[in-house]
Amino acid sequence: MLSKIRRFRGQSVLFLAVTVVFLVFLYSRKREGKANVTITKPVKTLFVTGWYGQLNNNLLLIINALFVGGLINRKVVCSKNEMFDFFDFSLFEQYGMFVEQSKEDIQTNGTTKIDKLRGILLEDPAVLALYINSGNHLQKQLAFSLLRWNEKHLSFMEFVLRDLGLTKRNFVAVHLRNLDLDCHLFIANYPKWIGERVNASCPWNVSTVSKIVSDLQLNQMPLFIASDGQAPTVDNGFFEREVISLGNFSSELKIPAKYVDLFVLSEARVLFGNFISTFSNNAASMMMTKYPQNVVIFSSPPLCEAGKSFWQCSRFAFWCM
Repeated sequence: MLSKIRRFRGQSVLFLAVTVVFLVFLYSRKREGKANVTITKPVKTLFVTGWYGQLNNNLLLIINALFVGGLINRKVVCSKNEMFDFFDFSLFEQYGMFVEQSKEDIQTNGTTKIDKLRGILLEDPAVLALYINSGNHLQKQLAFSLLRWNEKHLSFMEFVLRDLGLTKRNFVAVHLRNLDLDCHLFIANYPKWIGERVNASCPWNVSTVSKIVSDLQLNQMPLFIASDGQAPTVDNGFFEREVISLGNFSSELKIPAKYVDLFVLSEARVLFGNFISTFSNNAASMMMTKYPQNVVIFSSPPLCEAGKSFWQCSRFAFWCM
């Protein structure tokens, strides 16, 4: 038994090394502009048959599955989700990563969650190693550089931005995510020194944000607020100031507000996000892919040493740990 355990550990280390090399290879090809555009779509499939959490958790589930499929040469097939109406995954195909919705609505009992995917991955330790390593910042940086908004809705979201009186990279955005008022429970999962710094972002309060904005000399920039509405007192602190939200939109939204909020947050010059929130992290990833000189603020004081990039210090990279 002991020999089997040692053998498995040795295989796990080897497979993990392979997946890291795989990610470095993909990312280096992207930087060199050598994406293979003639890759044939695989015949075998990797099914993702259940969804969990909110929009941004599911978006990460698809991204992780795409990298898994690319590693084992399988296309990813998913049960139906409105997300595919808003995001375009076609650029992933240049790197051998394919995803499509099932032609038939796959019925689930709502409990498959990530365990279903993990169950499939357990069949191949190499794939499981990649999935475990999904926090790798190279993977996330490459993924968000390939992710696109569907043109079908992009023009409307840009119209909303203009209607709100905002221009790209010329405003400050704050994401107020309260995690069902359980921020302290999530923060407790991190070392104390991290918890003390990210506590300010869960959620941000108007006085802290105002001070940081003032220190950055950005007082003249418009301030956009996206909130989950779970802490009205916190929200009201901002709305007592001159701030902008989707409530200022002059017409009726044609699409779910969560997509518009995600888009607007990603177009800010400075983004105050919640360290714990996947929504905040995805918005920041979209922003920093498009505008690498922008500023993301997830903690006060900052967690990372000066000179490190967002990708080295985001939650997806385990914040420099």
